[in-house]
Order: sequence, then C-alpha cells, then structure tokens
Amino acid sequence: MKRRAILVSCGVLTGLGGCLNRGGEPTDNTSNTSNTTTPNSTAANDSTADDTETDSDRPSYVVTVSREDVEQPDNSCHFEELPEGAQEEVETARRNLDTDSDDSGSHDVYGSAELLDTECYNTYIEYDGQYYWTSIDAVGG
Repeated sequence: MKRRAILVSCGVLTGLGGCLNRGGEPTDNTSNTSNTTTPNSTAANDSTADDTETDSDRPSYVVTVSREDVEQPDNSCHFEELPEGAQEEVETARRNLDTDSDDSGSHDVYGSAELLDTECYNTYIEYDGQYYWTSIDAVGG
C-alpha cells in the first residue's frame, strides 16, 4: 500500500512539474510552439498538413464599402484626407463594389488595417461626390 502511495505522489509531482515547467527545458515566450509536432500528431502527416489553413492564410480585417444615397451626412470624412495606405484599402474595396453584383464591395487586409488608424471607419467617406458607408470587421480565428 505504501508503494502505491509513493507512485501516486510521484505521478502528481511529475504532473505538476510539467505544468509549471519544472524539470524540463526553460520557457521561451518568444518562440512559436505551434510548429512543434510529435510523431503521432496529425500535423506531422504531410498529407494533412498541406490541407490545413493557417492564421497567415486568413485576413485580419475586411474593409467593406457600400454606396449610399445621402445628401450631406453629419458624420463623414473626405477620401483625399486619408493616409495613403487607408486610401488604398478604401479604393480597392470601392473597385470591388463596381465589379461585384452585390450592394457592397470588400477588401481583405492581412495584418493591421491602416484605416483603423484614422477616425474614418464605420462612417461615411466622400469619394468623387458620392458617399460610401465604410466599415471594418475583424476576422475571428
């Protein structure tokens, strides 16, 4: 009976040591542990690793514009006043509005959306005399 208690307590201590990273390698918070695989993991299998989607394959944000028939909205920005990167995001979404059959056009942004660095998201943006409702949605993962 004493032997069993020793084995159980040893197992508990080993488990706690592993959770607290004692007795193992030092923790490196800057390393990316998502690439670490074990021989039995499905990520180690080449056929399934190629079929999975990674976070870098998905956009971080989606900029969406829709053409609105409004005269002079109370809350609006002028396209020309936006920083160059934000102009590019709005312009690309607006171009997609012209080519899509939907009522809105969108543009996928990988990384940080520059439009978020302005006060001109989730508001109207005036572009060539036409107002566009512009919104940004974060893509969940």
